Amino acid sequence: MNGNLYCFETNTVYHPMRSWRSQVCTASVARAWPAPLLRSASTSWRGCRNVFEQREGHLGIELRRRQLRGGGRYVSGASFEIEFEIYDERHLPNATYNVTVRLGQMPPMMTRSYDSPGRKLEVVDCPNRTLEAVLVLSMVNEHAQYFEDTVHVQMNTEFEEIFKWTTALPLFLLTLVLTASSLSRGTEQLPV
Repeated sequence: MNGNLYCFETNTVYHPMRSWRSQVCTASVARAWPAPLLRSASTSWRGCRNVFEQREGHLGIELRRRQLRGGGRYVSGASFEIEFEIYDERHLPNATYNVTVRLGQMPPMMTRSYDSPGRKLEVVDCPNRTLEAVLVLSMVNEHAQYFEDTVHVQMNTEFEEIFKWTTALPLFLLTLVLTASSLSRGTEQLPV
């Protein structure tokens, strides 16, 4: 390494189904998957599920942008809605899609099975503690091919702002009152 940093740019608009993460298709991660799932995958390339599957506009899953992409990625409350779309242009009569929502390496927050592609809306329970993590929306089809979309979220962290102002506001108001009363008396000093 010579210390140079190269940044490449393209005019192509980002779409999660265009990206190809090495974690999804490497043999090192395939060793961590359960053996029965790998045996059912019927792949020949060192345990990789997807090999070189065309995804964009053909097969995959995507988080809808209006909710978690772009602006705020703050989630608060006891539960939140997650909207996603399953893409499948194969039009198979017995296709199944097992969708899982998880935060990082935590146990799944939601697992559902669908038999048709399209937009879906689910309500997912939030964890009981504040948390910053990667929300992973994953799908496994009937051939054990794995597709995912991820986004960084913060769970129940906005309430800390309320605590900050609840603590600082009374102190600020008291300072204003004491300063105003000191100025109204003239040059008298406040008792120490």
